Amino acid sequence: RLVRRAAPETGQAANEPRRLTLVQPGTLDGVELRTTPPSPAPGSGEVRLRVLAAGVNFRDVLFTLGMYPGGDVPLGAECCGIVLETGAGVAEFAPGDRVFGYAPGAFGTEVVVPAAFLAPAPPELDDVSAAAIPVAFLTAYYGLHRLADMRSGERVLIHAAAGGVGLAAVRLAQRAGAEVFATAGSPEKREMLRSIGVPHVMDSRSLDFADEIRRITQGEGVDIVLNSLAGDFIPTSFGLVARGGRFLELGKRDVLSPEAAAEARPDVRYHLFDLGAEGEADHALLRPMLDEILAALSDGTLHPLPTRAFALERAGDAFRFMAQAKHVGKLVLVAPRAPGGALVSAGKTYWVTGGLGALGIETARWLVRLGARTLVLTGRSVPGAAAAEAVREIEAGGVTVRVVAADAGDAREMSRVLADVAATLPPLGGVVHAAGMLEDAVLVRQSLEACRRVLHGKAHGAWVLHELTRDLDLDFFILYSAAGVLLGAPGQGAYPAANAELDALAQARALRGLPALSVAWGAWADAGMAANLAASGNDGWAARGLGKLTRTSGFAALERLMRGGAVHAAAMAIDWDRFMARLPEGMDFAFFRGLAPGRGVRPAPEGGRKGSDLVARLRVLPESQRRDALLAHLRERALNVLGQPVSTSMDAAVPLREMGLDSLMAVELRNALSRSVGKPLPATLLFDHPTLDALAAYFVRTLSLLADASSAPPATTRREAASSDADDLAGISEEEAAALLLSELERAPKGRSS
Repeated sequence: RLVRRAAPETGQAANEPRRLTLVQPGTLDGVELRTTPPSPAPGSGEVRLRVLAAGVNFRDVLFTLGMYPGGDVPLGAECCGIVLETGAGVAEFAPGDRVFGYAPGAFGTEVVVPAAFLAPAPPELDDVSAAAIPVAFLTAYYGLHRLADMRSGERVLIHAAAGGVGLAAVRLAQRAGAEVFATAGSPEKREMLRSIGVPHVMDSRSLDFADEIRRITQGEGVDIVLNSLAGDFIPTSFGLVARGGRFLELGKRDVLSPEAAAEARPDVRYHLFDLGAEGEADHALLRPMLDEILAALSDGTLHPLPTRAFALERAGDAFRFMAQAKHVGKLVLVAPRAPGGALVSAGKTYWVTGGLGALGIETARWLVRLGARTLVLTGRSVPGAAAAEAVREIEAGGVTVRVVAADAGDAREMSRVLADVAATLPPLGGVVHAAGMLEDAVLVRQSLEACRRVLHGKAHGAWVLHELTRDLDLDFFILYSAAGVLLGAPGQGAYPAANAELDALAQARALRGLPALSVAWGAWADAGMAANLAASGNDGWAARGLGKLTRTSGFAALERLMRGGAVHAAAMAIDWDRFMARLPEGMDFAFFRGLAPGRGVRPAPEGGRKGSDLVARLRVLPESQRRDALLAHLRERALNVLGQPVSTSMDAAVPLREMGLDSLMAVELRNALSRSVGKPLPATLLFDHPTLDALAAYFVRTLSLLADASSAPPATTRREAASSDADDLAGISEEEAAALLLSELERAPKGRSS
């Protein structure tokens, strides 16, 4: 549903820290992100972090549900973040460093944590992947290596092996050369474990795994069990441990006490452990293990866990996902970006694709107004006269502008641009992807080649930019989408599809902790594709109520979205009353209800009622008046589609295409008339009957409005005017006729780009 975006917070309120707070214990939706007092200054040996991403653990779910046996615990236990401030005695880290590690209370925008719990975040890992490492790998490493002293060739049973700790344990066991036995709760998870080389995979929702393990091991059992299951799984698993083996208990429910375990199996080393509690008691415990894990990740003998990210504001959804055991690997919460501050830096380079089009040039000027001093403008061809003049004006103000002919969808060309920036210009600070092109046509006229051209620069180009810059520290990554993807854009099927890809990419980047904003622009007054359409006399958007953005209003909206941390938003000037009154048939009225309050029912189309009402109204008139009334209705509907005032004069004998009716309008008019008469109409209607006179004659006959249809004035149809083709046309299919109609009617220029 579309809703109005609230104005971003400003001043002190925007910078106040926020923390995920349990406001309603016992329900997974009982957490809210709330403003909290500023964190205390870090004490000796501590650092204050701005949280970028934080891993979710089962402890967080149990605590939210009121089921955690350990009492009150802070939500969140690990994160990746940026150092904001250091306490006394901290020499390794400085403000601005990107770090990760064990961090109790990490579900917020900032957290204070002992420096001993942290390590430098690997530059090759994004924020989400880094945040998923500490608890899972440290827990598995401590259990398997420090407590159980796992050796090559040993048999290791890992329960719930598709979860975070379980999957980390699988990878550590494989790295050590152990024989892995694993359980998981669904066929999909079990298949995933087999796909990564686990030889023995069983069901974690049945006790049948015990007989299978005895059969495989010929009754010898396993050397190590890493358990996180409860109930009967504990004694059953305990019974599988071979003499001299080790049992590692991670669970919190139904667990054996060390005394009970020793009494039942004095030959088994039993470890009931909570790494967090042990790490907080001994600050020297975690970092050496974290360094060993980092070394293994660096040399490729360990791999990061698969992740699924949720915005911190959607923590309840993440908790429910984990509670339903749907996840593989780790769930991670991504914190909102810090507000405030300058949007651009004079010491960085900013890259605009489609930078030589009218909107690209306006974007360059806006960046300069914000303080940018180095720009790279790329387009598929050399700049035209207007763009070249604009570049000279920008350069005259002391700005370095590098103009490069490069196709946004060509990865090699874009790679060369980025390499040139890295070698000769200040570091890249931000990207604005404004490239795109139109290939208007209804589906029957679309081709695969045309769709590829539209998708290539805009959708594929966005992905190319994402891949090239994903590891760079960018201030922003802005994608220019279009309002048609939300409002309905007849004849632009490929273009809204490309824009929908931009919107999805922005969401995906944001969930990875990467900067992203996709803006669905409305029509611009002096730039962009909508302006080009308006200049050609084909301003269908204006007829639907879409006004024009100016340089001032458009970029002011963009700045508000950037400061407000938006990921996907629309910026448009629109008359919602007019738009809703002309909403095309088939559009979901409820989608717009948040912007058009008080409208409980779908309005009738302007100037018309339902088909049955129209026909009934015509039939109650004297026959001598029916044709004129019908003609008046046809004129009104045609003017509506053409976007002309109802007072506009129309010659009923002049072909509608000579009055500006293009292929897309022809389809819209055919559909409107179909609703008017309450019955489907042929796709060739406007081809066969290109004037209002011809249309009136057709409806008089098909609706039986006159007792003697021959009394209707004759109207020359296109087929009658082209009698030499009549025999050929008589046998073509509906689809072929529609294509021929659109070929005749379509006049819009092809391949418009910016």
